[in-house]
Amino acid sequence: MMNDLKKFYGVFKEQEAFDYAASYYNVLSQGNPFWNKSLDIIGETAEHYFRTSLELQVSGLCLIAGKPRNEILLPVSFAFFVVDHLTMGWCALMASHFRVAYSMSRGAVEGSIFELASATKPDTFTDLWNSKRGTGGTVLRSLKESIPKESYDILDRGWKLTVSFGHASFSPVSSSAQIVKGDKQKRIGIMTFGGPNGPLNESAILELGIAFGTASLVGLEAMHKCEFREIQNSDRWITRYEQIMKETKEVAERALKKLRKWEMAQHLNSADPKNRAAD
Repeated sequence: MMNDLKKFYGVFKEQEAFDYAASYYNVLSQGNPFWNKSLDIIGETAEHYFRTSLELQVSGLCLIAGKPRNEILLPVSFAFFVVDHLTMGWCALMASHFRVAYSMSRGAVEGSIFELASATKPDTFTDLWNSKRGTGGTVLRSLKESIPKESYDILDRGWKLTVSFGHASFSPVSSSAQIVKGDKQKRIGIMTFGGPNGPLNESAILELGIAFGTASLVGLEAMHKCEFREIQNSDRWITRYEQIMKETKEVAERALKKLRKWEMAQHLNSADPKNRAAD
């Protein structure tokens, strides 16, 4: 028991932190029979736009680990909150529990905004957080003059993309009642309490792939701008951060084009009289 506790509360060396992060993502797919099918739809996003950002946040938290509990400040707690939401939300997405995934994507983005605000403007953030105005949008606006414009824009795009996903708005509510392609390209409706029911809903998977790719990038940017000492002292972490930020912008553009192309094809297909007759 003591050895387990020592490992859990121990300090990670840099290599150990990155090794742990590399294995972290791999265990998520265990027991999910639909993982590979979902990955076929958003494979590029998963590998280059979500996974790398998530792993770097996990390694960052490992570098911070090992402190007495009273030294883990609020920004670090928010960083754990973000990683938990990215992790479980992604698992929900890959298992087609869309309503859960939509909600988790907003939680990850809002937690990232709070993380950065609690690090850069702690007094202002605390006042907002304890008020009725303590939403992600209000807290984000309070940061506009305190962080670089590029960082603000990343957080702003993430918030605008996911803000409605945490409520009973169109996307999460209707995600399980849409029309998808079945066997022999026959178009069928799907209804599910959560999880796969017949053909995978490619439209929802693509949209959520982009949402979580964006959310993971927002979380990574927040972690970097919090300037945690242990992370800033890791040349490997900083180098990978800079590389990821460059690469993911390109992948995001391709993923968005893929979603638009798929939606256009669906629109044209639904307009075809033959398909309407088949329904």
